[in-house]
Amino acid sequence: MTPGANAASRSGNISEEEIKAEVRRVIPTLTDERYKGQSGKVAVLGGCQEHASAAYFAAVAALKAGADISHVFCSAAAAPSIVSRCPDLLVHPCLSESTDFKVWTHCVPLPRPAGP
Repeated sequence: MTPGANAASRSGNISEEEIKAEVRRVIPTLTDERYKGQSGKVAVLGGCQEHASAAYFAAVAALKAGADISHVFCSAAAAPSIVSRCPDLLVHPCLSESTDFKVWTHCVPLPRPAGP
């Protein structure tokens, strides 16, 4: 919520015009001076042989919302299904079918939480 939001917006009643104004403020204007990647990059982790659709829909939604590049890090079994639906996605079949999150870190190095 922006600092200048009115009382009606703070109470949960957001008008359609307020939503449109916020979208215009957040999403960059497309111009000929921009190159691929300047309007956003997205990485989606997920997708196995049985459940490839969620990763596909998340990545495509990012493209439709204005992101330039959408990567999908998925299992080798899910990759053909995802890339055949949308060749605009950059699909990386590097995850195992394991549900153990620790196994996935070999593909995408994740930041470690700060702490003792």
